[in-house]
Amino acid sequence: MTSFQIKAVIIGVLSVGVTIGTFWLWRKAMPGVIAGEFSNYVTFITPLCGLIVSAVLFTLIEYFFDPKISYSLALALAVVPYFFVPANVWALGAATISFGLLASAVYRVKTEYNFASGFSASRVSRASFPIFFTFTALVISIYYLADFHEEKAVSSLFPRSVFNIVLKAIPSSLQKEFGIPEIGSNQTVDDFLTILVKQEIQKAGLPESRISQKDIEEAVALQRKEISKQYHLQLHGNENMRDVLYNTMVDRMKDLLGPYQKYLPIASAVAFFLAFRVLGLPLYYLSFFLFALLIRLLIWLKLVKKELKQVEVERLTL
Repeated sequence: MTSFQIKAVIIGVLSVGVTIGTFWLWRKAMPGVIAGEFSNYVTFITPLCGLIVSAVLFTLIEYFFDPKISYSLALALAVVPYFFVPANVWALGAATISFGLLASAVYRVKTEYNFASGFSASRVSRASFPIFFTFTALVISIYYLADFHEEKAVSSLFPRSVFNIVLKAIPSSLQKEFGIPEIGSNQTVDDFLTILVKQEIQKAGLPESRISQKDIEEAVALQRKEISKQYHLQLHGNENMRDVLYNTMVDRMKDLLGPYQKYLPIASAVAFFLAFRVLGLPLYYLSFFLFALLIRLLIWLKLVKKELKQVEVERLTL
């Protein structure tokens, strides 16, 4: 086996292994993305870094490898990530588009290799990275769609984490103005209603000492019964108040959406794809920096050498 073949095998195995491993990490992280749970930063930073490394390794393959090998690896990278989701028309269509994207990236980089007067990391990056990150956005959007069922559609529009942030952001002065007590994270329905009943007693000018605990409990039970009837709930009093508010809000949103709810997964996947494409911009610059640095390192280690070659360039003339 020649020196070139050894290098080719190493880069090829690394590229396929890192890319598939990165997409596997994205598949594992997707439920957290949909739920809006970003507290564990490692879960998201690791696959993001994996995308950068994958883009650089694939660009090395495009530039240095024979076109047949490059297109074969592009086919493997385009198809294998979709094995992590159930086979359906969306995955099949996305896999076809993915191969088209990666094949076009290979063609653009090979054109740069064959006709450019010299090597330019900037030109090679522009030919490869934008297309590669479009491909990654497509794959991850299919992962998003695979977990984004109708049952999760509405709750994903307004995640629980966002709901908790909104509750914390409500100023205490605004709560006092509307007579709404602060809702603690561990507060039950009966705890919340007890505070409301005591506030009503104070507003009525009655001394709290004259009201027995039994009267307060009966008033709380009556309030709970009225709320259950009005919002079609089954409350026993020991439910978490934040859970009840959030679930009730989600149910009302479902009622408003009605039959259009079934279109939410597709619409959300498209929105996710566009949002991830925006994220591809900083990833592009980070990948370019790593690619340029890696090329310099390979030249310094003499794993890549510079050669002067004559090339024929096609021109149109009159």
